Amino acid sequence: MGTMLACQVFGKEMVKQKSESIVNIAAITGHRPLTRAPAYAAAKAAVINFTQWLSVDFAQNHSDKIRVNAIARRFCATEQNRYLLFEQDGTLTRRGQTILR
Repeated sequence: MGTMLACQVFGKEMVKQKSESIVNIAAITGHRPLTRAPAYAAAKAAVINFTQWLSVDFAQNHSDKIRVNAIARRFCATEQNRYLLFEQDGTLTRRGQTILR
């Protein structure tokens, strides 16, 4: 909902100006979901789909100078998910190997 609400609020101003850019934040899991994170993958897939829809809507109904894109970031090792990717000795877990493949 956060992506949609922000686009709705700022999109109104962009329509008045007939130009500007929206850049939404998606993730690779929106294109290729990982196990054990179905809600996250579904949410990012929704961001990608909404971004595509909004781009067409602005171009057809308001201005073709309003750009709408999404950045689909890749998987990053963070403190939050490090235990899923690496064993204690620093080698990749099975899940880490799958992600790299």
